[in-house]
Amino acid sequence: MNLPSKIPNHVTFILISAPAAPAAAAVPEVVGSTNQCAVCEKEAETSKCAHCDKFTCTSCKKSHFNQMKFDIGRTVNQVRKGIPKLSNSISRSVK
Repeated sequence: MNLPSKIPNHVTFILISAPAAPAAAAVPEVVGSTNQCAVCEKEAETSKCAHCDKFTCTSCKKSHFNQMKFDIGRTVNQVRKGIPKLSNSISRSVK
């Protein structure tokens, strides 16, 4: 991947990796509480998503995870597509 040289590497890395920060997965889940599932809206034994704090039941957890993965991937792609425009704008304003 060719990133514009005008943006420091650490900023580019933060922009690209921030939405999918793996540290969020290390946050312990609240398991075994009875709440309403945010996906199917049925009351069941749920666990709390470490990323978005929504409660999901066991049967909806995988689909919620896949949806979050898709949304984060889309956001990362939007950031990647926007970096050249941002770089051009910055270089024009610096001149």
